[in-house]
Amino acid sequence: MKQVILTSIQVDELVQLLSIKIAEAIKDKKELESVKTVYIERKPDYLTRKETAELCKVSSPTTLWNWEQQGKLVPKRKSGKKPLYLRKDVEEFLKGNFNDSNSKAA
Repeated sequence: MKQVILTSIQVDELVQLLSIKIAEAIKDKKELESVKTVYIERKPDYLTRKETAELCKVSSPTTLWNWEQQGKLVPKRKSGKKPLYLRKDVEEFLKGNFNDSNSKAA
């Protein structure tokens, strides 16, 4: 940054210099913000029973089990004995689309 020596400067000149510097700083800040990379949080493809219950806003795992028995929301994989729900299926279920994509595989 250039130095400004205030030995014999008028108030109007000082205001003008400051206005120019402030405008440049704002412009530089806006350019930096526009260049920043936006990072999107990658969500896991599969959800645990607890994550699914939280997403569906239910407190009982029995509700998930009932939905599974009714064919509404069926886990697609297992981690050991624990069911894993496909995030896409849960989102579709929450939208009300659960007839074909969530049916149990034979």
